[in-house]
Amino acid sequence: MGTPEFPAIMRGGRAPFYVGMTVVSIVIVVIVFAFIARSYGVEVGETGMTISGLYGLEVEYSDIEDLRLLDSFPTVGLKLNGINALVVNIGIFSYSGFGRVRLFELDRSKPYLLVETKKEKIIIGMGGDRNRELYARMAGKIAK
Repeated sequence: MGTPEFPAIMRGGRAPFYVGMTVVSIVIVVIVFAFIARSYGVEVGETGMTISGLYGLEVEYSDIEDLRLLDSFPTVGLKLNGINALVVNIGIFSYSGFGRVRLFELDRSKPYLLVETKKEKIIIGMGGDRNRELYARMAGKIAK
């Protein structure tokens, strides 16, 4: 009987180092995406709405030309600038039927909220219930 052969990962060498670095990298990426997702918010103020976080902006109600809920939204688009990973899509994207949009998608629950201004289209995906709430609050402000 000879000595048992151990897999390379158990014998030391570079494999444990690479496995450890991979695990650390994955943990760092998860933490970064969690931080990015938590830093986003949409506030409905007296004169406009504010989206906080990367690619955030302020929109005056007087600049809004169209506000509606979207029951469908293309799942395939072209990222022009931004972040897209799993369910988090934030930045400038191009979609067939919509063209260039500023997208804030943190939850894929429908409906999405479309805010069309004189300068750009903004699509918000904060979750179906939150999007309906934002729509109701903003529609009341725009109607005034």
